[in-house]
Formats: sequence, C-alpha cells, structure tokens
Amino acid sequence: GVFDTFVLSTTPMSFETFNESAFRSKVSRAQTTVKTILENHRNPQLPEGIPHTYEDKYLLSEFLTNSSAAALFSCLEELGVDESQLKKIRTWATKRSITLRLKAEESCTFIKQESRKVESSSYNSGWRKDKVITRIDEWFWKFEVKYEILIFRGNKQNDGIPFVARAAECELVTTSEVTPYPKNTVRDSLDVNLSWLFNHMGEDNVWNFAIDRSSKACHTPRRNPEAQSSLLFFNEVRAFAERVRHYFQGVLFPVQPRRSKDLNLSFITDSSIFVPVAPLFEKAKNRKAVEGTKDAKDHTTVASVESEVLSVGLLPKFLAQQRRTLTAKFSELAKEFPLPDAPNARLITMVEAKVVVLMMHLKQVVQAHLDGLNYIEAQLRKQLISAIGKEVTPRDLTAYMEFHNRKLYKEEYQPKGFSYAIRRPGHYPEGVINIDYQWDSASIPNPIPTIVSASHHAAPFKFALDASTDVTFHGSRYVHGWVNQQFSGSKQLELFLNARARQFSSFILMVGNIAGPTLFAPTAAIIIKNKDDLRIPLNMETIPSAKEFKAAISSLSPEQQRFSKAIRAMQLESTLFAIGVIQIKPQLEKVLNLPNDSLTKEIKLSQDLLKLFLEYQIPSSQLSYDGENPNATVKERLAVVKRYVEAMNKVIQDEKDKEIEEARLKYELEHPKILLEPVVDQDLKLLPELDALDYQLSPSYNEAPSPPPSSSSLFDSVLNLFGSKKKTSAANTAAPQYDMFESMSVGSASALSDDFISESGSAPTFAKMKKSKRARSPQKVRSSSNKLADVERVSKKASRDESPSLSLAPSSKEVAAAESEPEPAPEPAPEPEVAEAKADVHDGDKDDGEIEGEGEAIPSDGDVTSIDYTQIPTQLEAQFEKLDEDGALRPTILSPGTTWTLRSKKALLADYTTETLHNEQALEQKAKAFSLLDALTRSGVLEIDQAELHIVIASTHCFDKTLVNTVVQDNANPIEKIERSSLIVARTVHDTSVANLVADSQLDRVSQFNPQLLLADGPAIAEIEGENTEGLLAAAGEEEEAK
Repeated sequence: GVFDTFVLSTTPMSFETFNESAFRSKVSRAQTTVKTILENHRNPQLPEGIPHTYEDKYLLSEFLTNSSAAALFSCLEELGVDESQLKKIRTWATKRSITLRLKAEESCTFIKQESRKVESSSYNSGWRKDKVITRIDEWFWKFEVKYEILIFRGNKQNDGIPFVARAAECELVTTSEVTPYPKNTVRDSLDVNLSWLFNHMGEDNVWNFAIDRSSKACHTPRRNPEAQSSLLFFNEVRAFAERVRHYFQGVLFPVQPRRSKDLNLSFITDSSIFVPVAPLFEKAKNRKAVEGTKDAKDHTTVASVESEVLSVGLLPKFLAQQRRTLTAKFSELAKEFPLPDAPNARLITMVEAKVVVLMMHLKQVVQAHLDGLNYIEAQLRKQLISAIGKEVTPRDLTAYMEFHNRKLYKEEYQPKGFSYAIRRPGHYPEGVINIDYQWDSASIPNPIPTIVSASHHAAPFKFALDASTDVTFHGSRYVHGWVNQQFSGSKQLELFLNARARQFSSFILMVGNIAGPTLFAPTAAIIIKNKDDLRIPLNMETIPSAKEFKAAISSLSPEQQRFSKAIRAMQLESTLFAIGVIQIKPQLEKVLNLPNDSLTKEIKLSQDLLKLFLEYQIPSSQLSYDGENPNATVKERLAVVKRYVEAMNKVIQDEKDKEIEEARLKYELEHPKILLEPVVDQDLKLLPELDALDYQLSPSYNEAPSPPPSSSSLFDSVLNLFGSKKKTSAANTAAPQYDMFESMSVGSASALSDDFISESGSAPTFAKMKKSKRARSPQKVRSSSNKLADVERVSKKASRDESPSLSLAPSSKEVAAAESEPEPAPEPAPEPEVAEAKADVHDGDKDDGEIEGEGEAIPSDGDVTSIDYTQIPTQLEAQFEKLDEDGALRPTILSPGTTWTLRSKKALLADYTTETLHNEQALEQKAKAFSLLDALTRSGVLEIDQAELHIVIASTHCFDKTLVNTVVQDNANPIEKIERSSLIVARTVHDTSVANLVADSQLDRVSQFNPQLLLADGPAIAEIEGENTEGLLAAAGEEEEAK
C-alpha cells in the first residue's frame, strides 16, 4: 500500500498555472530559514513590499533563473560530478549537446521449488483433539537489476561519464509457478538535454543568463525568448526527475519483499531541504555590498548587476544552506537504509534513496523558478488594476475608444454613430435606421461608430426585382468603415439592424451586398410602416487577415493558390454589406403623376393607395392622373386620383357583397328549416362573425376612417361558417398579375373573390342584407384612357340598385361650372406656389437628368461621381498587409440573421404586438416589398429618386489574449493597436493622408507610436527627420490641397 501513491505524473507542467497561496506559503518558510543565515538587521521581502522600478523586475527574473541553474548544478554535484569531470563536460558543451541518461534492465529467473507443511493450532472437540496440516508449494525466483545514470555528448553514449551505477538482486517467493516478472526487461532510456545549463555557465564559473531587452520579441520580464527557453529547459528537467523518481519508487522498490520493518520508506522525502530560489528584494541600507563576490568552488557567482533592491550576494548563502540541508538529509537516510556493499543490501539502499530525494528536490527547484517568474507577472497585473481602480473589460475599452476617437480625429473626420433619419429635405422624418451593438440583453444598445464618407451625386445604382426586371435608383451613397475589436475568451458583442417608422409613414428597407460597380443585390426586404419597429440580428464572420492568408498559401501549389485567391476575392466583396432605403411617398407621387409633396398631408389617400397596391395589386395606371390639362393644379390632380381610388374601393366592395350574398343563399338552401330572424336574434356563433362585417368599407374622404375589424379576414370567417370557402392556389399569391384587372370581368367572383377581399372593409349586417338588393356586376373595365366612361356606367348601375354613386371625374357641366366660377381669394404669393407645383410634377417620360429627387434635380451622367465600391475591399487588403504590422486586422462579413423581431400595431388604438419572422416569413415580406416596388416603378420603367444606400465595411482587430493579458503579458497598448487599425480604414475610406485626418494635438503622438502610417502618406510626410510637427502638418496639407 505504501507504493500505491508512487505513480507517474503524466500531466505536463503548465507555464500559466500559478497557485499564489501555495507560493506565498513556500516563501514564508524560506524567509524563516533566511533569517537564520543572515545578520539580524537584514530582512529580505517580496518585491510588493519594497519600492522598485520596472528594470528591477527584469533583474529579478534573471536572478531567479541563475539561482535555479546553480541549484540544479548542486544536485548534479551530489550525484558525483567533480571538478575534472565538470571541465570535460564544459568542453563538450561548446560543440555538442550534453545528455543526462538513466538506463536500466531487469531479469527474473527461476531458482527452485519447495514444499512445506504448516500445522495449525490444535483444538479440543469434546473427547477428541483435532489439528490441520496444510501443504504449501513455493517457487523461488531471483530478481536482478542493473541501472546506470551517466552523462555523454552528442550520440556517444559509450564514451559517457557515469554518475551512479549499481547491480542488485533479491529473492522472491511465490505460490504459483508463473513468473512474477518478465524473464528479461530492458527499460527505455530516460534522457534530459543539459546543454542549456552548461551554455549559461561561463569559463570563470559565473552564471550569465540575461534577457535581451532590445529584442522586439521581448515583452515583459516573464514574456521574452530567453525566459521562455529557460522555462522549456526546466520543464524537461522536471519531466526527467519525475520519470526517474517513478522508476525507483513505482517500479523497483515494490519488487523487494518487506517481511521485516528494517526499511522505513517514509524517510524518502525532500521536505527538509532548502530551495535556494526565492524572489526577494532587500533595501540597500540593510545589506552589505557583497555583489559580485566570486566563489569558484561553489559556482555561486552571477554576473554583477546594479540595483538598489536586489542583492545577488544572497545566492552564495542560499546555496550553502541548500548543501547543508542535503548533507543532513543524506546522513539521515544512511541511518535508515543499508549501504550498497552491506551484506543485507538488496534493491533498496542508500544510493537509491539518495537518487529519489535528489529527483524530488529538482522538481521543487523547477517549480520555484516557474512560480517566481509568474509572481512577477502577477504583480504587474495587480499594479495595473490598482492604478486604474478596476479590471478593464472589453466593454470599457469600447467606450474609451469612442472617447479617444473624438480627440484623435479632426471634427469633420470623426466617427459617427450609425443612426440615420429617413426624410426628404425640409420634411419631418418618416423613420430611422440604426445599427446598434449590445454586450448582453441587459445592456443599453448603442449605434456603432463608423467612419463615414458621403457622396450625394453618385452614379445611379440598380437592383433586380426578378430575372427580367431591374430598378434604377438615385440618391445619396454612404460608405461606412467600422473597426471592431475582439479579445480571446471575451464575449463577442451583438449587432442589430433596427428600423422604425412613424405613424402614417412608410419606407422600404432592403439588406444585401454590393455585387458590382453599380449593382446592389438585396437578399431581404420589408415594408416598414405605421410605427413598425423591426430588429434584425447581424452575423459577423471574420476571415483571415492579409498576412495570415499570404502565409497560409505560401507553400501551396500554383493551382491551389489560384483557387484560394479566387475564393478570397469573393469573400472580400462579401464584406460590402449594404442597406438600401426607399421612400414610398415620393415614388407614389411620381407613379401617379402628382406634384412633389402633394401626398405629404394626404394621409388617408396615401394609406388607401398602399392598401390597393399591397393587398389587391391594382395596377398603378388605374389610379394615376392622366388628364390632358398640363396646367392642372395640385388640388385638381389630387381630386382625380381620389375619385379613382373611391371607384376602385367601390368595385372591391361590390365583389365582397356579392360573395357574401352567395354564401348566405347557399346557407339558406342547406338549412331550409332555420328561419333567418331567430338566427339573428339568438346568441349563436354566427352573430360575432357577421357583426364584424358591419363597417363602412369606403368612407368619404371628409370623414374619419373607421377602425378595422379585429378579425384578420372577416370574409374568410363567413365563408368558413357557410362551408363554401374557396381554396386559394399558391399561384394567386406569388408574383403580381397587374393585367388581370384589365383582362377579366370585374364581376367574376371566381377571378376576384380571393384577390379583392379587404381586411378593413365593411358590409351591412345580416338582417339588412336580406332586405337590400345586391348590386349587379359592373361591366369590364377597359384601358386607362376609357376608364372614366366605364366607371360612370358602374356608378349608374349602382344607383339603380340603391347603392351610393361615386363620380370618378368631373362631368362636362361640372368642369364648365368650375371654369366659370371665380377663383377664391388667393393667399399671399399663390402664383409661385402653383408654378412650383407644376414644375415639380413627376413625369415618367422625362429624361433621367430632369427627374426631381430630394428637392433638387438629379445630375446628369456628366455631373455624377462614379465610384467602383467593389474595389474598396481590395484597397483595404493592400493597406492591411502594408501597415498592419501584427497581421491582426481581419476583414469581417456582415449578414442578416435568420430570426427577425417585428413590433407593430394592428390599429391606431391597439397595443403593440411582437412577431417573430423566420426564413419563410422573411421571404413573404420580401415578396410584398418587391411587389410594391414593381407597382411604384411600373416594372422598372420609372427610376427611384428618393433613396439612400449605406455600404458598411467591417473589420475586426483580433487579439490572441484577453484584454488584461494583452497589456500585462504582451506589454502592448491595445489602444494604440486599435487606433492604428482605425486610421488605416479611415485613410482608405476618405482617400486622404493620415496627417490630414488626425487632429493637430495628436499628430506628434501618432508619429511616435505608429510612424509607418505617416511614412505611407508620401514623400512630404516621410521626411519627418529634422522637421517639427508644424512643418509636417503643413507639408501634408499642401499635398492634400494639390490633390
């Protein structure tokens, strides 16, 4: 049972693990011992209790490593290294590697077999005395072992220097003829390379480990190539010591039979041995000047250093105490274990116990070295947190960067939050769009800060409604550069695209990518109207940085490289995330041939027009003004359009009434014994469905609109009640069929029953329907040139059926009376208003350069600025590769998520309802939006004037470690790293020099910590040697003006 705990520890030592409580406990015990070996006035302490400099931490790191090397060499001396052997080994180390090896082999051979009888104690059983005699067969075996610990150079193990070598045997007895151990066993050699140790031991026995502070790879006293190599070496020593210890304690010692209590294995421990590795500082006034004292015999001298707090003179005293405790321990073992040549010596002797204790002590030395270096880093972390007052998180850094950028950039180039109002110039906003970020559901969303470059006279863009229809749109273009930062182990922030519309306002939102120089490829679209609040999550996908990609393909074949570059080109263009916003009212005015701003205050008309376009897919030609009078006023044009809308609503309501009547007649035929009046008077399920129809479908424009019924489809409910609802095919709800209304009879129930059902319409109650006559079907509506005469006949037919008549257009008498009637008293300056209204009338036959947009004429092709936005990712890629020294800035692909959230109000007084839109619902919303765009553009014939296109190019600066570890372990300032990335993006987006972007007060600092940015601006910026900041800035300004 004693040997069960002697198992091999296969877990590799983690350089990052630091148990501070265990470390402080060990240092406290070491301080107790130190007080016994130093003068009374001397009191070495941990560095946290003594003021010191950052350079002192480097000296302490070097002191700990040299102390560990000296302690390790002391252990080798205890194994048997003398001065002559040391000189020989050091000569070897100048040309070849030095290896310490343990090799062993065992054998187990059969000796003899014996039988013996064992008589048990006798006992009386009444008048009889009984006893049991047992025969025992025993097999005797001889177990032999040979092992050797030697040191050799290169691969010349036969020319090595042996430290420990021994051959031992013992006799084993078993009760089975099966051999207890294999007949012959040759163990794998256990090796450790000691070249690092002897390379840091000078000719004059001075330990000369030092850290090159000027190296770019040197970050901190703990994070540098020299310290890292020492950690790797000592980790190999620890692994070797553990395997050697396990061989003796876990493999060899259990073989020896323990029939007596002559061996006490609990003495094999290193707890009483002093570890001469401790990170201690001492005030200069409390110590003597003993640094640099040479003691060649003890190999305790280290290279002299200059420090007010570090006493290298402590090392000789520490090593002397280590040897004293080792000697005392070995004397103790000599009393408990026999010497190798003693008569009773078997497998476990003083030699084996000594080797095990030395291996245990070596592990403690290695652990003390690692703990000492990690303690230095832990102190850096504590000091940083103490200086700030808390541990800074990525959320804190994001907030700081927004603050920092306001100071870094000139006012005209400062990043702005992505929040834009949807409006025409001089008008109240229709809504707003935002791209917000959130750290978690409990945090407040904030707009992402983007570097914005706007172009208000850009070339027109196009997007496809379907394979055969392209829509051209004008308007402003915004290029947004956004730099995100991501730290290892931290939660990624969440992005959302939010769109909100005001009451009685609407616009179309499209999301997609830029697919060509003037091609927008929307992947999703939705109509935002009447206080809708849409929330779309945005996915972020980073691709390798320019340097990472270049390094990854460097060893690929030419074919593989071409394939990788082709895929990367597609990925880079995918980073052009685009958001398109189209205002509906201006386009309604254009498609209806109405003047600008004519629908601004026509809320009811605008709502009815959208309803006719969206729900019934009425062709715009059936509702647009097509009068022959070019001098018609705004009111006259609106009056014509209003009458067209009223007439269309009347036709739709007549079709509804007809189908309801048919359903009622069918119900009466199927239920002849049920009287109508009792059914109406009784409280049956039919009453709520029929009462819901009791609304005025087409109220006059002078009356307030009635609220829509609560049922989503009242007519469907009635048809379901009567069991005669028609099944709507998928083809009826797919693409818009605008020629349907002109080509078929309006009175055909089979053609129009499902397409012309209004959710907000109304009908007389069931009792009134029985008494009133149904309006007959109107005649077929012909082309738009004759639709006035057609609607007049519809009105006359309705009047004969006691239905209210609506006059679509003024009759000839009304027109003559209107012309003879004097004009009302004009308001101040009425003539310019009429002239402006006439001049602003949209005409689909005008040239592109004459179409009005956003209150000003769209420039012709000769005036617009043509920008190939697909080249921006390539330009950024080249800038990243050239200026991003760390290769940490990765292009990021933004894409809409699959689960949207839409908050909307079904009615003016209704509460908000929240709806989740998945892929299927999102596709339905896109189909509705494209259907409306098809109507508003007459299938691409009319161009869109009032539109905006936002192009977002995202990049992520990725850090390999957490925020605090980046500062503490890498000794890097993430603010300067992110600042450099931001300036690279701003330089590309604004197409100007960094000197022109940066505020005057920040230029010196930028030139000091990111000089490559200014050097990349050109010769005028590159020649910074001998120039002051004013001259540098002046040169940059002159270059910018010339450009």
